[in-house]
Amino acid sequence: MRNKKALSGVVSILVIILLAIVAFGIVSLARQSGNQDAENIELVGMCSEVEIHATNIAQAYNQNDGSELTNQYDITFSRSETGETIKGVKIIITGAEGESISEELIREIKVSEEFTETTVFENVPENFIPVKVQVVPLFMKVSGELYFCENSYTDELVFA
Repeated sequence: MRNKKALSGVVSILVIILLAIVAFGIVSLARQSGNQDAENIELVGMCSEVEIHATNIAQAYNQNDGSELTNQYDITFSRSETGETIKGVKIIITGAEGESISEELIREIKVSEEFTETTVFENVPENFIPVKVQVVPLFMKVSGELYFCENSYTDELVFA
């Protein structure tokens, strides 16, 4: 009888320890999920304050010999006076035939900044003529993952 009682006590202690481990795991997951939700809510708020537009697009040329740089465009961006510094933009260019190309430009863009950036695009269709430029602001999450804002701005531009 004594062995059964001793064994019963050991089993009880093991069950309590296992329950404590499971409870700790559940609390950790809930805390982590709560932190991610709070970060996403903060990023959505930051996105709502950001406005950035493409104001010009032109074919890029080699500064040394003046030759056309294939698959490269000089795009001028203009940033509003509101919001935080963003970590970059996703650029989506739509062509005259409805086809589109996209690229991410990762660089800090401050409030009220206007700048021109030469951007290289992969897989540009032959005879591609840009007509619209969509600019999607992005932030960097604490984890290092890119967060693309849901608000974006599409500007119809004359290709030069």
